[in-house]
Amino acid sequence: MTMELSDFETRRADNLIWNGAGDYGIETGLRVFDAEGRAQLYWNTVIGAVHRHYTWDELLELYASFADRKERQSLESIFWMVLEAAVFRKEERVRPVFPFLRKEYALHTLAEGEEKAAEGEETFFLPRFYRSYLRRILGETEPCGTSAEEALLDQILDGDKPEDTAGMTSFITALLDTYFPDPAQAEQGKTERERISWYERLHLERFVLWSWWGRKGKKPSMPVRRLAFGYAEHSFECDQNDTVDSHYRLASAQQTRKSEEDIREYISGYFGMPALEQSEILRLQQEYCTGTHADICLHLTRGVYDESGKNRFAKQKSRLIREQTEANIRAYKDKEDRYLIAINRLAQRIRNTLLVHLEDESVRSRTGTLIPLRIWRATELNDPMVFNKLLKGDRGNITVDILIDSSFSQVKRRETVAAQGYMIAESLTRCGIPVRMYSFLSMSGYLVMDLYRDYQEQGKNDQVFRYYTAGANRDGLAVRMAAAFMKDNRAEHRILMILSDCKPNDAARVRPESGRFEDYASELGIEDTAVEVHRARMEGIDVLCIFTGDDAELPNARRIYGQDFARIRSLDQFADTVGSLLQSRIRNL
Repeated sequence: MTMELSDFETRRADNLIWNGAGDYGIETGLRVFDAEGRAQLYWNTVIGAVHRHYTWDELLELYASFADRKERQSLESIFWMVLEAAVFRKEERVRPVFPFLRKEYALHTLAEGEEKAAEGEETFFLPRFYRSYLRRILGETEPCGTSAEEALLDQILDGDKPEDTAGMTSFITALLDTYFPDPAQAEQGKTERERISWYERLHLERFVLWSWWGRKGKKPSMPVRRLAFGYAEHSFECDQNDTVDSHYRLASAQQTRKSEEDIREYISGYFGMPALEQSEILRLQQEYCTGTHADICLHLTRGVYDESGKNRFAKQKSRLIREQTEANIRAYKDKEDRYLIAINRLAQRIRNTLLVHLEDESVRSRTGTLIPLRIWRATELNDPMVFNKLLKGDRGNITVDILIDSSFSQVKRRETVAAQGYMIAESLTRCGIPVRMYSFLSMSGYLVMDLYRDYQEQGKNDQVFRYYTAGANRDGLAVRMAAAFMKDNRAEHRILMILSDCKPNDAARVRPESGRFEDYASELGIEDTAVEVHRARMEGIDVLCIFTGDDAELPNARRIYGQDFARIRSLDQFADTVGSLLQSRIRNL
């Protein structure tokens, strides 16, 4: 099944794009055609408007990163749907024809879909998700399926979009990370795991299986792929084999899961190169990824990317991480005076508690500093205890690990969470308490842990500003691994402080003893996390929680951590809230 694109329609598409951009000197980059190979009026005008309002080369860098993704067509479609909604809001103010073109396109597409369906053309398929998108454009409503799909549609069409290119790429990336977080999920047969989530069904059932065009039997002049809104001819570099004439081969290949090596490469490109040798990672997986977390893989990183030029995706993710780091630092600098006051107050509270409960003690001893007034006891009474010896408080036998939930549910408060992590670490450091700090999230069947600083590393508390949110969160396994890492330190008193919204939820499903696969969410996720917290406490680790979530998740925090959690309602309460939590543990040491 192929399509012939005539020179006339190709030139027409270019002119529509140039007109939309207001610039006849640009390289159009992408053209859109309908089922009969005609230049699509509205979408080519949208592409031109995208050129007008955003930097094309920067958008193209993100677009190109989808090339090796399983759900490539879905990602590309969502990418353009977001941009369409963004430029429409801009253009409708200055071009009265834009709302008319948009409405006409939606009406025509819906009517054509109904006509083809009535004629019984089984190869025609207007997906429910995109049909709901068009209905929304017309001011109507039509359920598009699951609540997740509804939420995705809301974020595509509703609300203001970023004005600048960097903000737009970050917005699209965050959106795709949330709804398509599993691009290369390994499947070893349904007897071992079942992981077909809603976004995979969306891709396989509604986005890929479209091929109702092309009756000429000729090769297209450029690579052409079916997207939600039409057929896109890409004049920039792309996979020449990924064309519509290989539709059935492509649909079959898209369902084939990539190898574990491919998944590891993807995860490394997304979050940074592994910090441990693969043999050590495999050992940890064999020992700790068991039971509820069987088949989950580990990726431990320090956020260092391979930017050799071979992996464009890694370069793009590295840039996005740097941009978020700068945003976190800017947010901290804006309130630095207040943050420093909170740090000083918290450090003083910790220091006072240490002085009272872990203060130095002077005792009589056989060695130490001679006490002149007691010399006679040595000669007359044969008493060797005539020296004073200072016993230091055991604050050096305290370590604190700070574990931060970096799943996408934290996206609206990432600057705040990064600042909280920094303030806690800095306060403890000022009191001479060794600190280790890292974050966790889940993606593609992996638990990803990013180490910001280790106990012995000085002056690295600011590494927490690398904090970036993505994916889901498998809290139980994160707590299990944190407890495992804490076994290696020889401190007498070990405290694990977790910053979390207490909302465990992971796309990788679990199979309990019943044998029926279940989602790692709700009661199952909460109960599993509570079990791991209890197990860590039984191993002598004090587990505390700084709750970062909403009121709806407060019962989860109580179920998981009991009374050992605190909620920071305002910056003014930060020192008192965190200080009270830490003081209660230090007093019990």
